[in-house]
Amino acid sequence: MQIFFSGMPPRESYRIEKVFNMNNFFLFLLLKPILRFFLLSIYLIIIQKLFNWFDLHTLCDISHVICHTNGLFTGSEDSFGINVPNPNETDDPLSRFRAQNADVEAELFSRIRSLESQLAYGLPPQLNPGEYEQLVRDNLEQSANIRSYQSALALEISDLSILELKLDLQNKVFDLFLSEPELIHILDRSPFQENSIRPEIYEFIENKINPVNSARHAFQRNLLEGTLLHYIRDLQQNGTQSAFYKEFYLQFVNPAVPGLQAP
Repeated sequence: MQIFFSGMPPRESYRIEKVFNMNNFFLFLLLKPILRFFLLSIYLIIIQKLFNWFDLHTLCDISHVICHTNGLFTGSEDSFGINVPNPNETDDPLSRFRAQNADVEAELFSRIRSLESQLAYGLPPQLNPGEYEQLVRDNLEQSANIRSYQSALALEISDLSILELKLDLQNKVFDLFLSEPELIHILDRSPFQENSIRPEIYEFIENKINPVNSARHAFQRNLLEGTLLHYIRDLQQNGTQSAFYKEFYLQFVNPAVPGLQAP
């Protein structure tokens, strides 16, 4: 049954009804977001009231007790052996990465302590016990991200390797010098005292490697390591007849015994 506006032809009445329906439709589209916003505001007000009634920390404590009661937690691990994140710790990628490399750091500091316990002169350059280790720790702690930590750790390992090579070279020269049959005669006439042997060896090594004694870039560190390894192999293979040892021997004894030939 079609309803017409009184006093109007059916066609005109239909047009007016169509326009009226379209106006209602557009009005509904305009009011729909406003209605949603109004309902959302009421919902947020209700939620805020609920949070005022209940303490959030109390709810967390209750859930924690429930978990314990059901046997889900056993210390820091659950009953299935899955580690539970500590709520007091932040999710720090650098901390996780350092934890994964804890064995590398442990080996590094073990080697540092071993180096510090040696009788070598000037190795490491820090004089106080534990000072070198603390400097390395401080350097690693200053890392801002994983990349800077990797670079710092690699550099510390490289520097330590160079110090260990210097230590090995110093010890080999020292042992060869102490094995000299004329050692007492040399020391009696030498301006150097017995306790000056290691300092003189240290200075001799530093002067020999001075042209390549730079660690700014990786290729420079590789060149320095290669030079030290070359001297070490020379001593291992030739002993007192090595060119490196002969040069040190002449430098040490010549001021005391002019004209003395190398062994």
